[in-house]
Amino acid sequence: MFKLSGRARKISVLLFWLLLWHSLSLAMHNSILLVGPIDTLKALKGLAALPSFWAAVLTSVWHIMLGFLAAFLSGLITGTLACCLPFVGELLAPAIQLMKSIPVASFIILALIWTGADKLSAFISFLVVYPVIHVNTVSGLGEASQTLLEMARVFRVPLWKKAVYIYLPAVFPYLLSACRTALGMAFKSGIAAEVIGVPDGSIGEGLYLSKIYLSTAKLFAWTLTIIAVSLLSEKLFLLLLRAAARMRRMLSAHMPERTETKTDPKTAPGTSADTDIILKDISKWFGQEKILEHFNFIFRAGSAYCLMAPSGTGKTTLLNLLMGLELPDSGTVLGLEGKKISAVFQEDRLLEDCTILENIRFATGRRLTVPEITQEVLRLLPKEALTKPVCEFSGGMKRRAALLRALLTPADLFLMDEPFTGLDREARLAAASLIKEYSRGKLLIVSTHAPDDARLLDAEIVTLNLT
Repeated sequence: MFKLSGRARKISVLLFWLLLWHSLSLAMHNSILLVGPIDTLKALKGLAALPSFWAAVLTSVWHIMLGFLAAFLSGLITGTLACCLPFVGELLAPAIQLMKSIPVASFIILALIWTGADKLSAFISFLVVYPVIHVNTVSGLGEASQTLLEMARVFRVPLWKKAVYIYLPAVFPYLLSACRTALGMAFKSGIAAEVIGVPDGSIGEGLYLSKIYLSTAKLFAWTLTIIAVSLLSEKLFLLLLRAAARMRRMLSAHMPERTETKTDPKTAPGTSADTDIILKDISKWFGQEKILEHFNFIFRAGSAYCLMAPSGTGKTTLLNLLMGLELPDSGTVLGLEGKKISAVFQEDRLLEDCTILENIRFATGRRLTVPEITQEVLRLLPKEALTKPVCEFSGGMKRRAALLRALLTPADLFLMDEPFTGLDREARLAAASLIKEYSRGKLLIVSTHAPDDARLLDAEIVTLNLT
């Protein structure tokens, strides 16, 4: 069976509807009720020859896009505030619901009284678009990866960087979808407002006059113009939105980082590097499940420890308690004050669309130069890994990337949850050597199932017991 390409199919569909439109106009044979595509194009050609036509198009597009952009920015701001401060969301909820529920015609009549005809289309476009952007911003931000946010919290990543690398990728698909819908709604509602308000020199005035003089050909010509400028505006705005999203990495290169003095992670002294961590009578439950109960231990500064226990018996929970991601139900943890923590999590928690260099700099800032980072990366990963996004890495490569990110971040305390997962023997030996090199003189706590890991790291084995 003969198959058409995607573009050929679209052209075929368009020709089908044009032919149907032309056939119906011939069948009706009434230029007031329906005109065909040829007469419409002739009328459009005649309008396009008039300077007043282009002035009307520019005026209407300017007002509608002004309302749309104001709604877009306002929806972004209030949606972000509502996500960060639930009270703001609750406060705005009735107004959002009102905007979504009241018929556009009612808004147009009220706005005509409040603003006059000249500003009517901008105001109506704003009211129609704002709820769509606000709701989608809240939804998108709510989808931001909690595991990545926890990772950023442990690595003390500044808010602007979390916004660029975690929140923006989460909200972008929602904004893209919202803008596709909202731009069409803005033009339909804005032109409808102009038809009712009839501001001078607008598309709405042209439609209104076409109706008054029963010029169906001009009415269709104006309608085609509306469709064209709406589609063009949508394409241009979405193009700008995608370009802005792609510029996030360029933006990060010019944003301020932490102002700490540049240090070598292998030799940098921490503010609390010589302080022991003391766990006193720690208990942790999840619902009815007992994870840790009355656990006591002292992790000596400058030492290495391997937590050994079957799965589900508290290794990850204990590490999360030390990271501050969980709080004990009872008991006390002493010695964490002022300590800089770096971690390898149970999951890799990498920025999947970024390179290994970007992932490391996300955590470390610009303390290390690109050549310095590259030199260390090549100790565990092949050269071709430097330019690939980590989503193209194998499982073992992702684990080594997460390990490099942790080691290159200056810290007093290294917490590693099964760091050798997915590594073959050669990679395990190389990773263990790097861990010992970077954690020398620091406190290292590693969870593992394999006693060999303790030997590789010269670490003391700590067995977790529930009682």
